[in-house]
Amino acid sequence: MTRSSPILCALACTLLAVATHSPATAAGARAAAAESAAFKKCMKASGGVTAAMHGCMGTEYARLDRQLNVTYRSVMKQLKTKQQRTRLVEVQRVWIWRRDNDCLARAKAQGGGGTAGDLIYNDCRIQMVRKRIVWLTKVPANPGYLTKV
Repeated sequence: MTRSSPILCALACTLLAVATHSPATAAGARAAAAESAAFKKCMKASGGVTAAMHGCMGTEYARLDRQLNVTYRSVMKQLKTKQQRTRLVEVQRVWIWRRDNDCLARAKAQGGGGTAGDLIYNDCRIQMVRKRIVWLTKVPANPGYLTKV
């Protein structure tokens, strides 16, 4: 197993507040998007071992992806017109493409394709999903956001 640098560990272990609000509300969704206590504990226990860090990141990403889907479905129900719902589908598809490609480019540029690149890619996806959950919670009150991709 390879060990990552302390900088990568710090990057992966960014400190965010952990809250226990209901994910059905905007505040709850934002709280659910925060770094989980389990993720922090897992990353600390990884001791900087790349394989263990990948496991932690995979679990955290899966949790956030589930929350993203819950938030997306909630927002979809709150939108008032079919045009808004159609636009959300289109905007979300573009965002998914952009997330994957931006993170891949970042990993190649910063990690050079090695194990550090994999950690950078995973961390990028986690951070982008966190931000997307927060963005989605703002859409019902601000449908004009759907005009911005």
